[in-house]
Amino acid sequence: MELFIAGGCGEHGRNCFYVEHDEDAFLVDCGLLAGAEDDLPRLNAAQIQKLRAVFLTHSHADHTGALPWLVQQGYQGPIYATLPTLTQLPFSLNHIQTLESLCPCKGSGSVPELPGLQVSWGRSGHCAGSVWLRFEWNEKSILFSGDYAEHSPLYPCDLLRSQRADLAVLDAAYGSTNADWNICVKKLCVETVQRLKQTQLLFFPVPKYGRGPEILLLLKHFAPNLKFYGDAHFLRQIQQIQLGGPWLLPVPPNFADWVKPDAFLNREKGIVFLSGPQLTGKAGQRAREMVAHGALGIMTGTPDAGTLSAEMLEKGQMQEIKIGFICDAGVGSSAMGAALFRRKLKEEGMNGITAEAYAVDQIPEDLTIGVCQREFLEILQKESNLSNIVTMESLLNQTEHLALIEKLRKGDITQ
Repeated sequence: MELFIAGGCGEHGRNCFYVEHDEDAFLVDCGLLAGAEDDLPRLNAAQIQKLRAVFLTHSHADHTGALPWLVQQGYQGPIYATLPTLTQLPFSLNHIQTLESLCPCKGSGSVPELPGLQVSWGRSGHCAGSVWLRFEWNEKSILFSGDYAEHSPLYPCDLLRSQRADLAVLDAAYGSTNADWNICVKKLCVETVQRLKQTQLLFFPVPKYGRGPEILLLLKHFAPNLKFYGDAHFLRQIQQIQLGGPWLLPVPPNFADWVKPDAFLNREKGIVFLSGPQLTGKAGQRAREMVAHGALGIMTGTPDAGTLSAEMLEKGQMQEIKIGFICDAGVGSSAMGAALFRRKLKEEGMNGITAEAYAVDQIPEDLTIGVCQREFLEILQKESNLSNIVTMESLLNQTEHLALIEKLRKGDITQ
């Protein structure tokens, strides 16, 4: 049994893993690399001809978006996924089969198209229908985690920790950070409430299936009096979740009543959920309307290059934390300090934060936090309107850099 990585490693998207034995092969996921010219899985015609089955871990486009292309290249075999995943796909496919028809959750079953291949699966906690997959073939085993989360307040997870395999392919999109889940949740909630003090409305671009209802639960628990609104798709999703089922954890009895329709002009202060993380189509149109009326967006995922989400982040219409290292001229120690801090942010896996050097008379109005040496504090307070200033003994001191990063993780610095 041999594994060929056709995408998904060292990049965000295009998840596609080709497993071959003799003249037969199967595929796990077939995603797109959004925003790239070379966006398709790296599979050749000979490999596609050997394919006997395709398995999907969940419905998101970075795992399934290239399936129509695969069919165009001549693939006519079965596509196995859970019933919720097949229902969520935005395109029609022939020869679809449910994983549940092969074996029950955490059970084991044979794959008819591949003699000797055994598959087992469990819920991965990423969205309704998402799974991890384990295969045994020719006395070898391989495990695919898919997008895996153990702490979701909404989606159950069958833990991988007891599984054994000769080879494991584990999702590590956020594996560069060991930040605690609860600290990240607190940080998101604190920043959201703070942003609502600055604007009448916030909007969250969220996947059509997955993260949005989780954020709703977390924010409602943190600030029970917040008002929530959603587009038509989000409302349908919330109502479906209220009904429950094996792919969902229990929610409060009035869960579906928390979210009101997205009637823009009649809305009180609150949070709007838009179904489309990259703000394409109707979600993008609605986002532009809200921004024109002073709203801000909060991005909780990764913006794809060339999308409206990326454009709005660049223009400051969706918020990220902006940190300025400030001195008299904005060169020298402040420039070096900002460069070192950016490197430390990357090492610590802190996304959505920028760090630049500024002269004291050139501080941008949207700066979130100012950083200066202690002896410069009095001048900075006199020359700027910054409400959040962090002082350091030296702007090059990486111990103090780490202390600031830890405060950001914990949400101890308000904005």
